[in-house]
Amino acid sequence: MSEKENYRLIMVDYESIKYENQKLRDELEVKPAGNFITASVVARPPQMPLDSLLLDRGTEDGINNGDFVLVGERILIGRVAKATGNKAVVALSSFANVASYGCIARTNEPLEIKGMGGGNIEAKIPIDFDIVVGDKIMVNNSFNYLVAVVGSTEEDRSSGFKDILMSLPVNISKINIVFIAPFISE
Repeated sequence: MSEKENYRLIMVDYESIKYENQKLRDELEVKPAGNFITASVVARPPQMPLDSLLLDRGTEDGINNGDFVLVGERILIGRVAKATGNKAVVALSSFANVASYGCIARTNEPLEIKGMGGGNIEAKIPIDFDIVVGDKIMVNNSFNYLVAVVGSTEEDRSSGFKDILMSLPVNISKINIVFIAPFISE
């Protein structure tokens, strides 16, 4: 058997196993409770632009632009940027210059966060703002979603502000299944 034929058979086996796995997940309802759509990640950086994912589900499955993309029930990693028939592109919360509003879980203080790219998120806040390394940043909608974890804080006394550097709460390279929640405006 040629190397090319062997590779083709391996790919057929892989696709078959992947399909069976997805069917079992769907039948066992291995997803958070509620109105969630399960999707597989089919491409990520470097196959996709930095801070984006390609999913194997789209508008035919009920996914719409703006829907939340979660890992588990409470970890928000981004939003659907563009949904088509059977595919969806996700812009991660760390996508450059994407801003959103959240709060610190420990103090419930509000703040604006902004994606920097490369899985990084930043905030610029007053120097007396109570925030420490390890604080969890939550985004409120109909649920509280964890969106970032504070990695460092740096005070600039001359400007009176702190630069806060955060990261996504999960390693994107290890995620294969995500859950899509419809966006609910309040």
